[in-house]
Amino acid sequence: MLQPDVSPDGSMVAVVSDGPDGNGPVELHLISPRNGRMRKVAAPARSDLGHNNPAFSPDGRKLAFTYNQAQVEEGTPRIAILTCRSRRDCDRGKTRLLRAGYAHPSWSPDGRWIAAEATRGNG
Repeated sequence: MLQPDVSPDGSMVAVVSDGPDGNGPVELHLISPRNGRMRKVAAPARSDLGHNNPAFSPDGRKLAFTYNQAQVEEGTPRIAILTCRSRRDCDRGKTRLLRAGYAHPSWSPDGRWIAAEATRGNG
């Protein structure tokens, strides 16, 4: 489990994980701090390169993350925004993929903007 981000109300922690044996695809998960239960987030699965950099919005209703996809032989990261069904149910919801070429999302304090790193697949 890598790159933890705690929800604003402390009810869940978003992480990326490659599974219990370390051989699976790196995917977005939520962990309950109360019982340690881990649930896979229903994020787009077309990505064989995985997800990373989860970031909860300040109100906890959205979860931004980097969605890594491949184009030809290079990776093409893009920001994805998952709108949670509720503050306590964020493992499912509508996901919107933003323009390719951006990674490492970070929300503004008011939740209106996302700062991101401009990048190409080769660095």
